[in-house]
Amino acid sequence: MECDAVIHRRNGDYALVEIKLYSDERIEVGAENLKKVRNKINTDKMKEPKFMAVLTGSPFSYRRDDGIYVISIFSFGP
Repeated sequence: MECDAVIHRRNGDYALVEIKLYSDERIEVGAENLKKVRNKINTDKMKEPKFMAVLTGSPFSYRRDDGIYVISIFSFGP
């Protein structure tokens, strides 16, 4: 169990990011993995993550019903 990146700010805020090739199945695997990692965090000692995201080659970026963002690398292109 792991996530590919943790974006951490000086104020203690952080986000969890999984990087997956595009397919609905891989996005789902990434999202489930993020939830498992989040559930292992001791929130008595640390804040909850500000957000969780799956960075992918999907043609679309969106927010899932569970609150996890799917971010398309193509959203940043020309």
